[in-house]
Amino acid sequence: MAFSEATKLIVRKKSHLQCCLCKHVGIEIHHIIPQSEGGPDDESNAAPLCPACHEIYGDNPKKRKFITEARNLWYEICESRYRVDGKEIMDIKNTIKTLPTSDTLLDIKDQIISALKSDPKITDIIGVTSDDSVSEILKELDIYDLITYFIHSAAIRDDKNKELILMPDLWPEEDGHAELLSEFTDKFGKLTLYAIVDGIINELGIPENKGLTTAETVEILHQASIKMTLLIFVFNGELMAGLNENGEIMWWKNETSV
Repeated sequence: MAFSEATKLIVRKKSHLQCCLCKHVGIEIHHIIPQSEGGPDDESNAAPLCPACHEIYGDNPKKRKFITEARNLWYEICESRYRVDGKEIMDIKNTIKTLPTSDTLLDIKDQIISALKSDPKITDIIGVTSDDSVSEILKELDIYDLITYFIHSAAIRDDKNKELILMPDLWPEEDGHAELLSEFTDKFGKLTLYAIVDGIINELGIPENKGLTTAETVEILHQASIKMTLLIFVFNGELMAGLNENGEIMWWKNETSV
């Protein structure tokens, strides 16, 4: 007999569809002890191996202990790498109330424009400039340039920090964040979203896969929501953007918009 479909599904889930030896995605369910030697068709005798590792190690009896240990270790890694402490989630959800609501995000544009008119030298973390200083812009950027800029300036990676930030529970519907996340993803795709979050994590100097404090999580969510909103404004023609001589993105009101 062969492994049942239920057993295969368990192994695939536990291994995140990755080989326990080389971590390649795309696996076969291997009998550690062959059926010809009486090996059972249950989970204890099953190991997730890619076709290459299956061919290299599968028929070698000296590697059975090695495969079993590698499988068990990989299961532990898969179980823990995306696990988030329940109390930490509650702390984050409570702190999320400090983030801007959808109405506040819409008000940001008016606040930016007001600040630009009152102080042409204003600069802050989002790189706002005034109409009077647009001449300092070396290159004006359209929405496609901006998307390319964000994607190529970020080291997009398989990072549990990013996975935490993009958990739907951290973008609640009642505050409009879920709508912002949905609108941004529909307009620009997940790759752009990943790039923005990765770029912020890099700018804050947070090591890969170390986990996030509540303060770090709130700061990343705050900056991400601002940058996402700015891109949507550019997409809608309400704001314009460009690169200054320092390679920083600057934003200003599109006076031709209605």
